[in-house]
Amino acid sequence: MKPTTLALVLSIAVGASCFVSTRSDKLTCNTQADCDSTRVCEMGYCVVDKDACPSDCNGGCDASGTCMITGQGGDDITCPAGKHCDITCHGSDCNDIDCSGAASCTINCVGDSACNNVTCGAADCTVTCTGTSACNNVTCGNQNTGQKAGRCHVSCTGTDGCGDVTCTNACDCVIDGCT
Repeated sequence: MKPTTLALVLSIAVGASCFVSTRSDKLTCNTQADCDSTRVCEMGYCVVDKDACPSDCNGGCDASGTCMITGQGGDDITCPAGKHCDITCHGSDCNDIDCSGAASCTINCVGDSACNNVTCGAADCTVTCTGTSACNNVTCGNQNTGQKAGRCHVSCTGTDGCGDVTCTNACDCVIDGCT
C-alpha cells in the first residue's frame, strides 16, 4: 500500500472513531433510583434527560414543569434559564432573587425581610411582598442594558412591604400598594 493511501485510510479510521459511542459502567442502572436527577434510566444506562427538573428546584417540578423553589438560610436564588419558577420565601429565608433568565416567575416573599433584591429581567413576574420590608427592591427589566421588561405585577402589603420598584417598561408594570 502506498504511504499516501495508508495515511488516507488511517485518517478515515481515526475520524470515524469519533462517532463511536462508548458506554461507561458508571452510568449503568437497573431502576431510576440508580440515576441522578438530571438523568433517566433507559435501556440499562443513565442518560441525560432534557426535561429533567434542575437541582436548583429544591421543591421539585410540578406536572407542568414549573420549578418549585423554597428559600433556605438566606441564600441567593436563581431561577434556571428558560424555566417557569414558583419561589417562596418566609422570614429572612432569601437574599437576592434572580429571574432574569427565566421564562416567568411567581415570587412570594412572606414575613419581615423575607427577600432582599428581586430582579425579573425580561421574565414575566408576579411578586407578592407581605410583611415589614418583605422585599427590599424589585426590578423588572435590566436597567443597564435597556432590555425589554416582561410583564410585572408587584403587590405590597405591610409597613414598607416593598422598597424601590423599578420597571423599564412602565406600561407592562402594575404596582399595588407600593409608594
